[in-house]
Amino acid sequence: MTDIWKVHPFREGNTRTIVTFCCDFADRHKFPLDRALFKDNSVYVRTALVAASAVFHDLGDKSNLEFLIRIVRDALERGRSQ
Repeated sequence: MTDIWKVHPFREGNTRTIVTFCCDFADRHKFPLDRALFKDNSVYVRTALVAASAVFHDLGDKSNLEFLIRIVRDALERGRSQ
């Protein structure tokens, strides 16, 4: 998710596009996700993507995947229970 998001192929809507792509990918491969969790927490998702992508030339790797993993895991668990 972060590798695709970091490319920033669009001027606006990168986070929405990447989340939609990843949800479609998950659906296609039979991983049920609760899409509403991403939609309802869009600021959290974007912040999680920023945290997961925090690698700097001068400061090194400061990335933190914890928040992105948490929301994806929650979306999977909620998707299975629906």
